Amino acid sequence: MTVADLKKILNKYPEEMMVMVDGYEAGVGDPNPVCMGIKLNVNDAWYYGPHEIERDNPDIEVLLLERT
Repeated sequence: MTVADLKKILNKYPEEMMVMVDGYEAGVGDPNPVCMGIKLNVNDAWYYGPHEIERDNPDIEVLLLERT
């Protein structure tokens, strides 16, 4: 998903609507957007996301919506 894709999705909702992310164990919280280096397609296990955070030699930079 690109920033442009996310904007299209968000434009469907009222500007005053809050945005949340899943909590660690339960509940929800505020997102903390940060730029992060990512290595693409490094995980095959179904229980991991396919990409990993990579600070030294990233494939790309992404905007990650972390939990606060």
